Order: sequence, then C-alpha cells, then structure tokens
Amino acid sequence: KPAAGDFIVTIPTSKLEIDLLADHNPVSKRYQGKKARDPKTNPNKLLYNLKLSSICYDDGGKRKYRGQRTTGSSGDIPDDIPPRYRLQLRPNFRSSGAFDPCDHNDTGLFPGWDYGNTMPNSFVAPVLLMMYFVPELLSAVLGAQCNEKLYVSRAYEKALSPELGFLFHQMECLSENGLLHPAKPGTDPLRARIGAWVPSNFLTALSTMPEAEQLQILDGSPAAVDPPRRPEAFYRFLAYQLDKELSKNADKKLLDSLHGIDFVSSNQFITGSSPPSHSSTRAMALDLSYDIFARGEDKKAIKFGELLQHSLCRETRLRAWNSKSKAYETIVQRKIVTSLPKILTIACSCAGRKEEDGLWVWRADEGEPWLPEVVEVELQDDGNIVVRQMKVEESSGEELWSTFTGRSSLPAAVSKLVSDASTKQKCRYQLDAVLSFVNDDMDSSSDDESPGHHVLHARVPLSYKKRILAMQQEKAEEILSSEPDPKKLVLTAALKREMIEKRAERAKQLLAACDEEDSSTSWILYNGFAVTNTVVEDARAFQVSFKEPCILVYRTVDTGDEQSSPGTKVSPLPSVSLPAQVMNARSLTTQSSKSSKPFNAGGLYE
Repeated sequence: KPAAGDFIVTIPTSKLEIDLLADHNPVSKRYQGKKARDPKTNPNKLLYNLKLSSICYDDGGKRKYRGQRTTGSSGDIPDDIPPRYRLQLRPNFRSSGAFDPCDHNDTGLFPGWDYGNTMPNSFVAPVLLMMYFVPELLSAVLGAQCNEKLYVSRAYEKALSPELGFLFHQMECLSENGLLHPAKPGTDPLRARIGAWVPSNFLTALSTMPEAEQLQILDGSPAAVDPPRRPEAFYRFLAYQLDKELSKNADKKLLDSLHGIDFVSSNQFITGSSPPSHSSTRAMALDLSYDIFARGEDKKAIKFGELLQHSLCRETRLRAWNSKSKAYETIVQRKIVTSLPKILTIACSCAGRKEEDGLWVWRADEGEPWLPEVVEVELQDDGNIVVRQMKVEESSGEELWSTFTGRSSLPAAVSKLVSDASTKQKCRYQLDAVLSFVNDDMDSSSDDESPGHHVLHARVPLSYKKRILAMQQEKAEEILSSEPDPKKLVLTAALKREMIEKRAERAKQLLAACDEEDSSTSWILYNGFAVTNTVVEDARAFQVSFKEPCILVYRTVDTGDEQSSPGTKVSPLPSVSLPAQVMNARSLTTQSSKSSKPFNAGGLYE
C-alpha cells in the first residue's frame, strides 16, 4: 500500500521473484510454426501478458471495455450491451490501414459518421444527421449552396448553412457512388458500399463562432450542460442559427414555421386578489417536465401521454410577494401551449441524471415499448389540452386510444387568456426520430466526463429511399455509357463491366419494389460508422438500463392518406456555376477568408 500522499509505489525487481529478461509469452499448443531459438531479451519491456501483469495489478491486467456492463454490487454478473449499440472506434496501429467504414454499413443507402466519441464535440454528428432527414431543411440548405449572393458577402464567414450544405452534399455523394466501390471477399458483391462522413469542416466553423462560445454549448465550456444532454442544447442553437441565416433569402423563417411552438405564461395568486398576469413566448422544442409525478416508494407508473399533457400545460406553485396584501402568498405559474407545430421536437431532459429525476418514468416494462409511435394533441376551445396515445392490439390489430386531460381544468380567468391566443388545432403525430444516450458504464477511473455515446434511430422517408436508389442507378449507367481509360487510376478500375450492370439492375429492381413498400416501416440505427436496419420497436424501447432518451421528433400525418402529407419531397436543385470566391477557405489563425495568394480558378484545369 502506498503511504499517505503517495501515488506511486516503487518495488525493486528483485522482490518480484521473476526473471524479467526471460520470454514469458505463452505459446499455443496448436502452433505448428518454428520456435525461436534465442529470443532477444528486452529489459524495458511493458507488462503486456497476464503472467507479468498479475504481479503488479490486482485485476491481472484484465481491462473492462466500453459496452461491457455489470449488474449487482459485486460486479460479477455480466450484462453486455447489444453489439449494435456498443461504442464503435477506429482500430489502432497496424489494423487501421485495413479499416473501411463500408464494412459496417448494412443498409446500402445512407452513411453514418466517422467521428469517434473520443473527439471533442462528438455529440454534434447525430444532431446533424437528424436534421438531414427533414426534407424541407435538406432542400433549403442544399439550395443555399447555389446562392451567389451568400458567397460574395462577408456574412459567409460567420454562417453555418454553407458548411451544413457541404456536409449534406457529402452524404448525398457517398450514397450516390455506393455501387462504384469494389466488393471485398466474403461480402455481397451487389450491395452498395456506403462510407462515412466527417463533420470536421462544420465543427471548425462552429468553434470559431462567438455565439457558440457565449452560449456555452461546446465541450470545454465551463457552463456547458452534462455531456448526455448537450445534443438538446446544441439542437436549439443550431435551429435558431439556421433560421436566422436562411430567412435572409426567404419570405418566412423555415424552421420556425416547421418547429415553432407558441406559449402563454400566466402568474396568478391562489387567493384571487389580482387578475393573472401573462406573456407570450415561442420556442423550437418542448421540454418534458417530471416535477408533479411522485418519486421514491410512492411513485406510480405513468403513460407517455400523461407526461406530454403535463408538459404542454405545465403548472407549478411558488411563494411570491403580493404587493396588495403585503405578504408572501402561493402563486401558480402556468405555461400553456397555444399552437402546434408541423414537426414536434421534444427534449426529454433526463439523460445522464439519476433514475429518480425522470429516467424511472421511461423504465416501465409493460410487455411493449413505453414510448408510443402515434400520439394526438388537441387544443380545445376553452384552452385545455387533450393528449391521446395509440396502442395497436397484437391479436386483432385494433387501434386502442388512451386519453389524458390533466389533473384539473384551467380557472376561468386563465382559460379566457389561453382561449383568445389558442389556434384550437388538432394534430396527429408519428414518431420520426429518436436520439438516445448509451451509457457505456466504464470504470470509475476513466477520464471521461460521462462514459457514454449518442446514437440515432431515424425513420427513412420513402421519398429519400427512392431518390437514393435512382441516383445510384443513374450513376452506374453513366459509368457503363462511357469507355474506361486504363491509364487512369479511378475507383471503378477494379470493377468489371458485368458487375456494374448487375448492380444497376438490382438498384432498378429495388426502386420498383418501393412502390409496394410501406413507407412507415423502414428504420435505421446510426451508431457512428456502424449503420444497421432496425424496427420502430427498437427505437421506442427504453426499459433497458443502458439507454437514455435525449431528443424525440414527431411529425404530423394525415388521418387519411399519409402520402398526401406536404413536405415529403426534396425540391430539385438549380444548376449554377459557383464563383471562385468559394475556394477562399476560412483561416483559423487569422479568422478571415482573405488569402495572401489570390486563387487561380484556371489552375484547377491545368
């Protein structure tokens, strides 16, 4: 044992009673190769094998890896995280050269991100991918790349939309060229090989923005929220920033029209000595509130619809000074939704916290996932809010609805305030995306602020799938229509013409099969560069202890034909020539896009 205040104990090698110069590496009995005659000794060797490690370390050198969990106080019972949820990191040293993210993508359609959890601000990547699956935003951001006014103005140096557009374009290119990669032995030769994108340019631009530093949303900021909840804060910042930039070239704010929620806040003393005061606010996301639900031994299982109804019509009681009675009295603060968005984004506000701070609500195991796929919200004429959630009976397939109206109705004075401001809508929402935090539960000796990483479940719009398959087919046919030049070292040089023809035909067949496919059943799990097909039940399941909710995205659907819902297609991009100013990249040292050497556009073609 080390003495008080000492961190390292020095032990003479003579007391170890072992020859450190000898070769202690075990040789397998099945090894048939030649044995070394005189292995070279190395007195500076590290304690790599278990025999030497067990002398100096209590655990014998056995390391606990990310994704391996233990249950119980002793930690002897393993409870491994499923492989699709485990943290994915690039291999090190010799095996890094053979690494290919295409080997970890089973979808053949959409790429994941190659930005490890050990890198700063790694929580940004799943939020960007979540926004990629908003068709209206994808169309607007890609279209902004063709806006010449944006590139010639100084606002380009402080804008995130061009960087996000470049990132979305990179995703599109990875998907488009998936059929042009040579197949590896042992893999399906006809499946598209999709790589991974890296948000390094976007993060560079983000780190140089004064707003990001002032709002304390990045890693290393002293006032930043806990790492599990940082995607929630970053989403709010990015939504407002993109809305500000894109609104300069449009008549209305795009994201505000999709995600904007109106609230009426009122304060009223329970004695009724004065009329309620009120104010109006607008936000891009809804925060879930767990404050009225009992904790500890008195807690009772609640439904998601009950939690959502309370968060839409929130009520808290505080003590405040009443100037009329000259005394402290109980005041009721209410924050009530008066308009419903087309896309309802919900911040779960419980990831990384203790179970009693809200996570216990999500752990309900009722034989099916606690999070519903379909909910319905109604703003009534009297200002009250009704939430319904749907459950499908497995045996009969019948839709069963549960209704939640809250614990009490609004007082008459507050009801009139809310009713005057309410849009009196009724919207049905379908789950579109779930951003979760996976608690890796590493050793307490880890240097990480929070041992975990973020994953994204996303519903794939049918329009996206058709567009990507059409792009892949068109790209393969374009290669077939041109004569290859054997002198050029291009990607398709290792592909035979027959293989490209088979891949193009398969993409055509998959595209034709999309017409008979249910658009609401295709889900994908993004875990870094590991991308796998999954089901909606996997996205809704939170009864497991390693998975914690961060952000939910619900989108309105028509009660009749879902395909008639507006905003499901990406507008075609205009074809324009970009000016040479776009090649003057931003400099981190000078904080400017000015270059000491002028850019020669003609040099690209010399």
